[in-house]
Amino acid sequence: MFRLLPQELLRKAPSLHRPLVSHNRSLFLGRDLLHAYDLTHVGLPTSCNLGTGTDRSHRKQYETVSAFPLVLLGCRVPRNFRLLEELERGEKGIGDGTVSYGMDDADDIYMRSWTGTIIGPQNTVHEGRIYQLKLFCDHDYPDKPPSVRFQTRINMTCVNHETGVVEPVLFPMLANWKREYTMEDILTNLKKEMMSPHNRKLMQPPEGNEEQRLEAKGLVFRCSIL
Repeated sequence: MFRLLPQELLRKAPSLHRPLVSHNRSLFLGRDLLHAYDLTHVGLPTSCNLGTGTDRSHRKQYETVSAFPLVLLGCRVPRNFRLLEELERGEKGIGDGTVSYGMDDADDIYMRSWTGTIIGPQNTVHEGRIYQLKLFCDHDYPDKPPSVRFQTRINMTCVNHETGVVEPVLFPMLANWKREYTMEDILTNLKKEMMSPHNRKLMQPPEGNEEQRLEAKGLVFRCSIL
């Protein structure tokens, strides 16, 4: 069984994050990085090619490790790998387009602050409305759920009316969080909550009235919306 590459490996070369994103999320470990940390020390043979590189001229200089084969091997995918996978999926588009998300700051190598969008489901009081949310993935994501806050005012049983925070004790997905859950799952389940009998007919704040809430320190960074 292969062991995971430690996250310290990525911290030694923060500049790698941006090229990783631009190469279809194939995670290239450069030659200099391999010299800095011998892969044989973590039990991964340097001859093992777990993914497919896109730069043929430099393929011999790289070892490729993608999150997908690590999952197949029964390994725990590191936080950075997991978030890169989620970023790629978010950029490709989700389902019918009524749920979407993306990073707030492309230069944030820790990929912490995200913006989600939910278009209100049909045949509910939310129909036609566009709701924007902030998701903050701390260092312990995905072992722990992200904090989730509605930036757009909404009246829902699981949302704090004063702060817009989705209360974990009132939202089963956050209360019973599992490591395989994703930000897409959170947004999709919030949309389902809008269609539930106790939320579909609740009176809503006037449309277009964005409440300027005071954000809890460290909960969400105020960033420009994608």
